[in-house]
Amino acid sequence: MNPYLYEERETIIHRLDPRVKLFLLIAAFFIMLIPSLLPSALGSFALIAVHASLARAWDAIRRLRNFIIVITIFTIILWIMIPRGEDILWLFIRRDSFMHGVLAAVKIAGILIAGMIFLVTTRNEEITAGLVRLGAPYVACFAFSLALRLVPTFAQTGLTVAEAQKSRGLELRKGPLWQRMKNYIPLMAPIFLVSIRNANLMAMALEARGFGARGKRTFYLQVCMKQRDWLALAVGSLTLLLLFGIHLV
Repeated sequence: MNPYLYEERETIIHRLDPRVKLFLLIAAFFIMLIPSLLPSALGSFALIAVHASLARAWDAIRRLRNFIIVITIFTIILWIMIPRGEDILWLFIRRDSFMHGVLAAVKIAGILIAGMIFLVTTRNEEITAGLVRLGAPYVACFAFSLALRLVPTFAQTGLTVAEAQKSRGLELRKGPLWQRMKNYIPLMAPIFLVSIRNANLMAMALEARGFGARGKRTFYLQVCMKQRDWLALAVGSLTLLLLFGIHLV
């Protein structure tokens, strides 16, 4: 299993400037947060789905579908516990509480999918170069890019440790859910030790390469705005303004 989300594909979203992709990500967040009614939220979610289709990101989204489903169910259950309105839908579940839970779940799912689209279509080097061109300090950009890179690295470490322990006879998928969760606890120590060792090696590698020794640096990856980038920027801006106008009306 490949823990990295980025996928090399020839799509219109992949070819966009990283600054435009970052703008589309922020615009997607606002598009999902603006609606206050479920039909409007579903419409916004449909726009995110079109974005995912253009990026051909559904394969990566399916890999994290269990996480999205758990977050969705947990959000709905949490809102059900908060009394809203008087109409009873079923037993103690109130209609308004349930509808607000579904609305919040749709918004969170849309935001998660928008974030995954950004990670599927943008390499870490592009993120760093785009943020630097926006005027952010290189050290902060590198730290942000490194954080994105470490998440799949930790996941890969966990998979490696789990496979090593299973080869030694550890049953990770045996028993009920709580038993299976307990089976993973012994893996925490080796995962943290390997992660700390890798972090130490990375720190020494950066020091050996003189990281931060010079204030101004050059970049192999050069980003520039093209016609398709301006078009995507215009479409995203118009969509965001249109949704703001509909919400205000």
